[in-house]
Amino acid sequence: MKRRGQLLSTPFVLVFALIVGAMILIWGMSYVFRLNEIGESVELTSFTSTLRKDVESYYYLDEGSSKLITIKLPSKIDFICVKGEGSLNNQAILDKYPGFDFILENNDKNVFFAPINAYRVTIYNIENLKSTGKNPLCFKNNEKAKLTTKSNYVEISNS
Repeated sequence: MKRRGQLLSTPFVLVFALIVGAMILIWGMSYVFRLNEIGESVELTSFTSTLRKDVESYYYLDEGSSKLITIKLPSKIDFICVKGEGSLNNQAILDKYPGFDFILENNDKNVFFAPINAYRVTIYNIENLKSTGKNPLCFKNNEKAKLTTKSNYVEISNS
């Protein structure tokens, strides 16, 4: 008995295997990119948590205690901004990000990452943290900032 058609079925199996392999590769690449995005978001949250712990610990120290911190942000974030009291006067930042002033004025939180739409959560509140000078006071990535204990708050300023 002769078997016919088996020679023609082999290319179909190979093409099917190639298509399945390509689909697995595409799925794997999308998963890696998504995982990278989640890692950067965790980096942002970790920085904010560390800053919050530093502010909480310095709040209870003697007035005048200070610490230099290094701003370490993910690549999608250009600035971390701390909103102070009073009117907004940092035109360089406000002009660079349209709508940023609206978000600052209509929000009771005091720590903002620019651009606002870089990650799912980029607006935080850190109790007892206030800025001096420009409002909002913004820092770039790898820039130094100084935390100083005042009588009833912790001040962040340029180093």
